[in-house]
Parts: sequence; C-alpha cells; structure tokens
Amino acid sequence: MPTGRPVRDRVSAEGTVSHPTGRRSGRWLTFGVATALYAGFGVAIGSVAPFIAPISQDLRISAGEMGAILGAWQIVYLGTSYFVGLGLDRFGMRRTIAAGMLVIAASLAFRGLAQDFGTFLASVALFGVGGPVLSIGMPKLVATLFGERERATPLGIGIAAPFAGQVIVFGLSNSVLLPLAGSWRGVMFIYGAAVVALTLVWWRVGPREAAGASRRASAGGPAGERARLLDLLRLRNVAIAVSGAAMLFAIGHGGNNWIARMLQTHAYDAVGAGYWAAFSNSLSALGVVTIPRLVPAGRRRFVLAGLVATLSAGVLGLAVLDGLPLVLAVLAFGSARTAPMALLFLVLIDTPGVGGRYIGTVGGAYYAIAEVGGFAGPFVIGLLLDHSGSFVPGVGVLAALGLLLAVMVAFLQEPRPAR
Repeated sequence: MPTGRPVRDRVSAEGTVSHPTGRRSGRWLTFGVATALYAGFGVAIGSVAPFIAPISQDLRISAGEMGAILGAWQIVYLGTSYFVGLGLDRFGMRRTIAAGMLVIAASLAFRGLAQDFGTFLASVALFGVGGPVLSIGMPKLVATLFGERERATPLGIGIAAPFAGQVIVFGLSNSVLLPLAGSWRGVMFIYGAAVVALTLVWWRVGPREAAGASRRASAGGPAGERARLLDLLRLRNVAIAVSGAAMLFAIGHGGNNWIARMLQTHAYDAVGAGYWAAFSNSLSALGVVTIPRLVPAGRRRFVLAGLVATLSAGVLGLAVLDGLPLVLAVLAFGSARTAPMALLFLVLIDTPGVGGRYIGTVGGAYYAIAEVGGFAGPFVIGLLLDHSGSFVPGVGVLAALGLLLAVMVAFLQEPRPAR
C-alpha cells in the first residue's frame, strides 16, 4: 500500500479502515451521512403505504395488484443484490452508494408520474436496482469503520435509519406534506428531491478507499467470486442467516406495508392509522438501537428466537385484535421487527471466514434471498385479502413462518460467552 501521501481513510487487507491522528471524528461524519441516506431509503420504501387508498382509486388498482406493487422492488432485489455486493467490494462504497441513491430518487419521481398499474409497478420496481447499496453497504461501512467491540451500537443505529424514514412517511405524509404538495404525486416529488440533496452530501464525505483495495476484493475474477460465495454459503451461520432472512423479511415487509390498512379496519381514520404505524416504526428504530448492544456474543441466538416469536404474535394480533390488545400487538410487532436483522449481521460479521472483508459478498446473497420473502409477504396478504375479504389468512401464514424461523436461529454457532 502506498505510504508516501496522506489518505483520509486507509483500508487494510481485512477491510478495516484506520484513521489518521485527529481524524477519528471523520468516520462518525461519514457514518452519519450514510445513516441519513438510509433514512431516505426508508422513505422510499414507505412512501406508498400512507396513500394506498387514493393511489388505488386514481390508478384503478385492486388489492391484489397493490400487493404486487408493494413487493415489486423486492423481486428486483433478487437479481441485483449479489452484484451490488460485489460492486461495493470492487468499486468502493462512495461511488456505488451514490449511484444507487440516484436510482432511488428516480424511482420516487416516476411514482409521481405514473398513470396506471403498469407504470406505477415499474416505478416501484426501479427502487430494487438502487436499494441494495444501503441494505448491503451499511453493514459493510460499519465493519469497515469500527472495530469488533464498537460495532453493535453503530450497526443498530444504521439499521434503525430506514425505520426513522418510515416514521417520517407515516407521520407527515397525510398530515403535513399532502396539504403542502396538493396531491400524493407532489409528495413523491418532494421525497425524491430530498434523496438527491442527501446524495450530493454523501459524494463529498463518503470514504475513498485506498488504491488497490478494490482490486484485492475482486481477485480471481468472476469465477473466483462465485467460488468464494459458494464457500461462504457452506458456513452454517451464513446458510441459516441467508435462508431465514426470507422469512424475517416476509413478516416485516408484509406487516409494515399493510399495517395502516389493517388499523383502518379497526375504526382508525387514515391520519390516526398513520400515527400508529409511525409509532410502530419508531419502536423498530428504538429496538434495533438498544437491543443488539445489550446482547453479548454467545447469547444472540437465544434473544433472536424470542424476538422472532414476539414478532409473529404481533403481526397476527394486528389482524385479529381490538382495543388494548391491539395496542399491545402494535408494540410487539414494532419492537421486535428490526433488532433480529442487526443481531444476524453481528453474528455474520463475527463468523470466521466472513468479517469485514467479505460482508459485502455475504450481504448481497443475504438480501437476494431475503427479498423473496420481502415480495411474498405483502403480495400474499393482498392476494388472500382479495379472495377472503380478511387480513387473517395472510398474516396467519406470516406468523407460522416466524415460528419456524425462531427454531432455525437457535442453531446458529457462536463463541462461548466470556466468564
């Protein structure tokens, strides 16, 4: 590695950034801007949910078609996540993340221009091209900027960011931005402009990996990358995390995309349902920030099992409960929805053979499989709602998947807890 000129961040062979004296705060600035970008990612994910009724009416979309729309970007993730993960390892985070965020901004703008089911479906699907840059990039950025003992807190904060974005969406879309913009289309344009502004800031402060780091990450070419991925997938922790992620995403995306509509069946109006949905996402953000840092290595699989079981009960309760029990279901679903993702990534980062160096590659596979569930969750709820007139069959399927996942994560391999 060249040493004759200063670099702001130097990347070791294992993917860890070292910081010159006096520039320690620089990594927190970089991390903070990335967190704001990830919140913008969350805004894009949640931007449709508060407007399901007017969008469906304006574009003449059925519940089943809306379910397909809500899950469309997850399907695109299947084809893009692995390659985005390789791109992050090969071309660096600054350039790859900036390009992906501009695609997300375009997705938001095209939603505001959509005229029918097909064009709206395409605009939402476009998000899946750019979205993986943060899903995969945030764990990689944390693994790169922070040491093993420091990672839990920033990883939790980073993963909480999309839910903070969804709090903004559910809390402000109908109550503040809709009166300001005049229509749901105008709100989409506002969100797109905000993402562009954040991307320009990222381009200024994003990490510039040291020369040669990208070439090392891609050594061996495509054949070497495929062989490496197969070797990684043979690790028990990677196999469980990647396959279980589909179940986790089915529950999380399915429940969150339809939560406002489910609450409206319990006598809440659009604004009230939006506030409760925002509260649920606030709990998701709080849970992912606090829970992972409190769980020591060696105990994560047990906490994961309990959280997933709680999540299953919560999503089922959203459809079948009323009154105070419904409030408890919102609490359970929100608080347990996101922390499992952070705990899974901490297990993966600490798994021998993965670490910061290959978390981009593993993360790409993780999200590629996870988004099978990310599509299936919203779609199954919408499809079964069309056929049965009830949310219960759809959320019943998701709750059953959650119970299976709770059993699976108990088989993760972790180091023995320190005495």
